[in-house]
Amino acid sequence: MKVFDIVRIIESEQFDENDVELVFIALQRKQALLAGSMRAKVDFFLGACLNLKSVSLDSVAESFCMSSRTLHRRLRKEDICFSKLIDEERKRRCCYCLLDGHVISGVKIACLLGFTDPAYFYQKFENWTGYRFSEVKRSLAENPRNIVGIFDVHSEHKKIV
Repeated sequence: MKVFDIVRIIESEQFDENDVELVFIALQRKQALLAGSMRAKVDFFLGACLNLKSVSLDSVAESFCMSSRTLHRRLRKEDICFSKLIDEERKRRCCYCLLDGHVISGVKIACLLGFTDPAYFYQKFENWTGYRFSEVKRSLAENPRNIVGIFDVHSEHKKIV
């Protein structure tokens, strides 16, 4: 498939803003995959997984026809660990769940992200954003555009407007 074919497919369909964002992210992942970095390959693989609950270092390594030790070593060479990649994918999916606009419980999001314990999801959510999940749900109910500020928070605690 050539670039022109992809452009023609995209232009012929009715895409909304979220669809364009998802296509852009998919293309970025594919480009990184073609570049050959192991991080990009694992990131692409995780993005394609429907359920992160059953994903492990061993299962991903097996998919790449290598030992888990080799995968670990190659990722470490790129200054990243597998658990960090899983965490990034979960954070990305969590943001999409909240962007969707549907009222969805934290327990359901935790399950979708592959967490076996919702309490651990709430803890991770607070680590990712600096906010409690309940605060974010309230804030997004008032104004869905707050999602950008929420997921851009890194270290400091900011008040949700």
